[in-house]
Amino acid sequence: MALRIPPVTLSPDEIERRVFLVSLRGYDKDEVHAFLNQVATDYRHALASADGDGDPFERLGDEVASVVRTAVEQARQLRERAAAEVEELLASAEADASALRAHAQADADRIRAEAQYIADQAKEQAVAEAIAQVDSIVSAALARYADADQAERELMEHLEHVSASVAETRRRLGDRPLLSLLEEATRPAEAHEQGG
Repeated sequence: MALRIPPVTLSPDEIERRVFLVSLRGYDKDEVHAFLNQVATDYRHALASADGDGDPFERLGDEVASVVRTAVEQARQLRERAAAEVEELLASAEADASALRAHAQADADRIRAEAQYIADQAKEQAVAEAIAQVDSIVSAALARYADADQAERELMEHLEHVSASVAETRRRLGDRPLLSLLEEATRPAEAHEQGG
């Protein structure tokens, strides 16, 4: 019983000119085109061999199987290369992310240290200003105390002088009654009014 092969609907030129859409994680276009060119060449040879001597379909099965094996192997290799590239890209992205995190942490630590330094400086300045203000208030209070002390001494001197004057006046007046003293004191004023 002879093996019946279905009629071929693709030509080698159609295989070579075939264009595929490119997806995000698709195959390398150049490799796919090279593979299709190889398949078209093998297919062309198979067709030529089939047109030649003997039964045209006798060797077709072996050549088609060889082409399919080659296609499967190249597809496997392409998948492995794509998976390796994806792993490399992920590792690179993780390394970049780690470096960015470390850089951001270093920046945050530096900013935190600068802010602490500024806060410490502001606190020291505020304490220094408060001490200066307290010193100024104490100096003003001491000056007022000195002024009050001086005023008290002057008042005491004045009081002693007044007391001495009162004592001298009493001594001069002696024990005379106050009413007669007042009359004496007002007489020159009355004489002056009558004479005027």
